[in-house]
Amino acid sequence: MRTCCLYRGAVWGCLVGLAIGWMNGGVLGLAQDGQAAFTVVHAPNATKAEAYAARELAEYLGKISGAAVPVVAEKDVVAAPCRIFVGWTAFAAEHQIDAAQLGHEEWVIRSVSSDLVIAGGRPRGTLYGVYAFLERELGCHWLDHNTEVVPKTNALRLENLDRRGKPAFWFRSIYTTFVADASRQVAFAARNMANNPSPGGLTAQHGFEERYGSPGGCHTFAAYAQNFPADRPEYLSMNSQGKRIGAKDGSGPGGICLMHPEVRKLVLANLRAYIAKDRENAAKSHRPPPRVYDISQNDNHWMCQCPDCKAMSQREGSESGPVVDFINAIADGIRAEYPDVYVMTFAYSITEKPPQTLKTRDNVMIRIAELNAEWGRDSDLFHPLTHPVNKSQFERLQGWSKVAQHIAEWDYWIQYSPNDSFPTPYAPVSCLQPDLETFHRHGVSNVFVECESPHTTSFFALKCWLGYQLMQDPCRPAEPLIQTFMQGYYGAAGAKMREYLKFLEDSIAAVDENLSGMKCYARPYLTLPFYLGCQRRLDEAEALCATEPQALLHVRRERVPVDAGMCHMWDDLTRNLPADQRPPLDRKFLIDRYERYRLEQLAACPAPTAAPRLKEQLGEEMARLQAVELPLPESFGDLPPGSYCDFTWPAFRASGSRTRVTADPDAAGGKALQYTGSGPEDHARPLGFGVYDGPRRVFGPAVTLKGADVPQDENYHWYKVGRFAVTDGTRLWAHWTWLLSIPLDRVYKPDEQNHERDIWVSLKVTGPAYVKDSKQPNAVSIDRVLVVAPRKAQGGS
Repeated sequence: MRTCCLYRGAVWGCLVGLAIGWMNGGVLGLAQDGQAAFTVVHAPNATKAEAYAARELAEYLGKISGAAVPVVAEKDVVAAPCRIFVGWTAFAAEHQIDAAQLGHEEWVIRSVSSDLVIAGGRPRGTLYGVYAFLERELGCHWLDHNTEVVPKTNALRLENLDRRGKPAFWFRSIYTTFVADASRQVAFAARNMANNPSPGGLTAQHGFEERYGSPGGCHTFAAYAQNFPADRPEYLSMNSQGKRIGAKDGSGPGGICLMHPEVRKLVLANLRAYIAKDRENAAKSHRPPPRVYDISQNDNHWMCQCPDCKAMSQREGSESGPVVDFINAIADGIRAEYPDVYVMTFAYSITEKPPQTLKTRDNVMIRIAELNAEWGRDSDLFHPLTHPVNKSQFERLQGWSKVAQHIAEWDYWIQYSPNDSFPTPYAPVSCLQPDLETFHRHGVSNVFVECESPHTTSFFALKCWLGYQLMQDPCRPAEPLIQTFMQGYYGAAGAKMREYLKFLEDSIAAVDENLSGMKCYARPYLTLPFYLGCQRRLDEAEALCATEPQALLHVRRERVPVDAGMCHMWDDLTRNLPADQRPPLDRKFLIDRYERYRLEQLAACPAPTAAPRLKEQLGEEMARLQAVELPLPESFGDLPPGSYCDFTWPAFRASGSRTRVTADPDAAGGKALQYTGSGPEDHARPLGFGVYDGPRRVFGPAVTLKGADVPQDENYHWYKVGRFAVTDGTRLWAHWTWLLSIPLDRVYKPDEQNHERDIWVSLKVTGPAYVKDSKQPNAVSIDRVLVVAPRKAQGGS
């Protein structure tokens, strides 16, 4: 276990006063009535990052005080009431501050008589020292790429300072896919001490960024196997049927044989070549070389099953056994030549369980992927890692901390499809501090977080800013930071937005279940009263900051997932409500506002390269939301309301390049989910379709069309698939590839006693593979699925 502390020193805080120079009680005055009482000084041999640090310091001191702050080289310094020496200055060395002894990102802030020293290790220590000074002592904050908080005063004083600190994690990255003004994004990342931001771009003036070595940062078995001899299939992974399968790319389909001694020799030779080339390139560009090299399993869910690999995995009680044995051998091979390099590999999916007896070498790093339950695992991002629903995942972290000296975390602050097919309000803000502190106390030094969907997830900016703050020091209490953000980001609505966040967090915390494993429309807290509670608080917040354009834009940003969730869940939320309980706003109003606010947010963050794609995606979503509800087919016209669920094209999603939601004038609503395939062989088998319960691995009823059963008119026909208990994870499949797949579990209500439903599908086939002498392309299309509560059988095709 570790303790953590970024910031050590005798005195905290900043004071506003009226004096210049040293005052009674050891107070350093920096400015008075808009006149600078100090000079910023940098060393003549300052690096680009140290020179930039001096300029950043002067710029923000000027913004705070209104004074023009001079920046000079140390050789040109003149007398001044106060001098701030930045970087590896002779003055710092004369006063026993040896920055060369500090870590890459470590810094010292120290008062020396009437002067101040800010110095740090290279490449980023001095720059981080300046940002720590501006943030911790003077109250400057950079809340997103376009929002900064800079206090204003015509008099600035600081108490005697003696601080030392460094970020708790030495690799800090939040991957967002957010695309806007690149220079502002880079500045935001640097000022919040991100050293591998998304997107990248930290240059020499920012002290560069931490990069993984070649060939990449994850799923690299495929890259390492590219030069394996074609006549040695035994170097590739063996599947459970005894067939050797390699990989086309980082997704697989196969991998490598980890226990084969020749494979280890080849991988080690490749690693040495990568390191040598990377160091040559780093020297040319005057940047630090990579410290971490990834050699990890491809993004699939099986490992080599040859006798040697299988024996090792059985001995260690996990598929991680061969991985650790393999990676230890590689790490041993480079230790003498490259003692500063770490070799990293995954504990991911089937390798997430630690081995029973093996320990990793001290130059090995294990990266744990915190896969959430939407991927069939058992972790839940809605609750902290120490919550009972995350017991298994927490135990795995504890287990790996006993196996490995160095641990990296690949964490997730976002839910993905298939469970989240549309935006809803959620934000794991209350999990960030306890989880990062838990990571640090269990030996984690490297944190990478996926936090995508910046335009549609709740409190995106808060997650990023708070995340980077806590990556610097995960032991800090989160609430003061959250309050700082709320006041700076939402202006007069700050307290109301804090109230809204608490309402959201309390609603989620009240559910002691794994919410990641549920479809978004099945999460118990997403009720009509919850949504109306969100809307009321956001109404009040908008009114409070109506005269503050930027704060109002930020509040409206939080409307997006609320309005989206209500629009997409409207039927679920309002079905069977009495007239006097209908919501006080209608769906069309919400849809219109949702589109307007989305476009407003996109305009506020111009991204020329991404804008067309983002607007196209929004257009597709709006088409789904605005689709007209269709009347039931005549043969189902007597179904009572509430007894069925009608799935048409807005509920369909394409899977891979061979399926698409496409226009079809014959289809209900004008569109269908269609499988075309890549050639005649994809349509050579009889057409089948059925129902499957994925979580329980239960096959339901199925239909196969053969011979005379195949319609020859190339029109849609209704088929009764059969009766089946539709629960979470149940889907309709069609075609032998199962690429035509439609989730049915939107009808699932956990509190119902009877989950059985009759399942009907409207389907057509076209093309010569199915219809004699057809001139149309081979295709299977589905335009409608009806899931009906049991009753007297309906009409057939």
